[in-house]
Amino acid sequence: MIKIKLTLIIMFVSAFVAGISTGRVLDQSTLSAVPPPFMLNELNLTPEQQQKARLIWGEVFKEREAIHRTRETLRNERDQETLALLNESQKPRFAEIQSKYAAKQDAMTQSWKKLEDDAVEQTKSMLNTEQRKKFETMLDERAAMKKKDPTAPANADPKAAN
Repeated sequence: MIKIKLTLIIMFVSAFVAGISTGRVLDQSTLSAVPPPFMLNELNLTPEQQQKARLIWGEVFKEREAIHRTRETLRNERDQETLALLNESQKPRFAEIQSKYAAKQDAMTQSWKKLEDDAVEQTKSMLNTEQRKKFETMLDERAAMKKKDPTAPANADPKAAN
């Protein structure tokens, strides 16, 4: 009986730590495509374009904060539910809670990605041809940097990383 309890506790702690780690990695990775100020400066935007860019990306940042708050709420819900699952008969429920949490996290990540993609498209639509090419090059550089170093901060300058 003690072995079973010890095994369940170890499983719980392992799952809990893995869940926290996964959530933090997702939080970090969803920030990677937001153009930081140095990118917008390189585009030589007109004052009107700068204002539009601030409006476009301001909405993205507001939504990001709401997503982070929701993500934290989901983690707390999961943790509270998981704490109640420390006996053998509750193992299937434990798996169900983990699955439900992962599905909600995936849905939020997809929502953030769509929001980000829409903002990129709105930004492109307000740029002239030269600015758009430069913006696309910068996005490609950031994607390459994130692929090379997934832990790079969201506002890191890809040129400084080389």
